[in-house]
Amino acid sequence: MVGRYWGFVQAALALPVDGGRLPLSTGREKMRAMHGVIALALGFSAQASAKDFTSEQKNKLQNVVREQLLDSESAKFKLGKYQGGTVYCGLVNSKNSFGGYAGNAVFQVFVLPSGGFQFLGMGDGDSSSVPSTTITQSCAEHGYTF
Repeated sequence: MVGRYWGFVQAALALPVDGGRLPLSTGREKMRAMHGVIALALGFSAQASAKDFTSEQKNKLQNVVREQLLDSESAKFKLGKYQGGTVYCGLVNSKNSFGGYAGNAVFQVFVLPSGGFQFLGMGDGDSSSVPSTTITQSCAEHGYTF
């Protein structure tokens, strides 16, 4: 991965190809510039890995969430684009014990390296409740907004 970004690093720091001196005057300036370049490179790498799920993965994800619902057959999902990383968030609406739809509930799952999912948590249909706000905040930290 480092080799992949070395040309970018050289261009950003204006490193002479023949091994000359850096145009930055102090070691501290050099380190700051290098940290910035590394952060940019990692950001580009993270964006490249953020791809949407396949139909099979979406079905697995929905089944993991359905296991937590009172009426799993009534589940209506709103699945956004996968942002990359180890967490995915979405919305699900399902019927409650009275037979009516409870409203969109935010859910959060852990994305396993194997391509599977592990349920982490779910809010309720009330977006202002503690469970919903807690999970919504965690999802926002991972790039999901609702």
